[in-house]
Amino acid sequence: MPVRSREALYGEPSPARTAQGPFGAHSESELMKALANGDARALDELYTRFAPHAYGLALRIVRDRQLAEDAVQEAFLSAWRAAARFDSRRGGARTWILMLVHRRSVDLVQRNQRHRDNELAPAPPAPSA
Repeated sequence: MPVRSREALYGEPSPARTAQGPFGAHSESELMKALANGDARALDELYTRFAPHAYGLALRIVRDRQLAEDAVQEAFLSAWRAAARFDSRRGGARTWILMLVHRRSVDLVQRNQRHRDNELAPAPPAPSA
């Protein structure tokens, strides 16, 4: 699957893992608390758990592999930056991350559509002398 590795995303290899990952069977809310405290291992674990689903969602929306990868990467970076604002009372980490992916994917589609519309728009008439 073309989802980028942790090394490609962050410039460092993934930490050694057990079969369940560095956090074992920790809950999503525990991972989000660790993420909010700046623990990169929590981001790695969330990425491992949810990137395939996130990529599938993004690909269904943008219909382009590279754009889908970009949407997923940007969504996980947003999750890293905004983890302190995560509220588990409003839903789980998976739901929140997929919402970030959805929003980013839609933004990419809209940006590309505007770009295509601008390319196809006729040039305004030249002012007469």
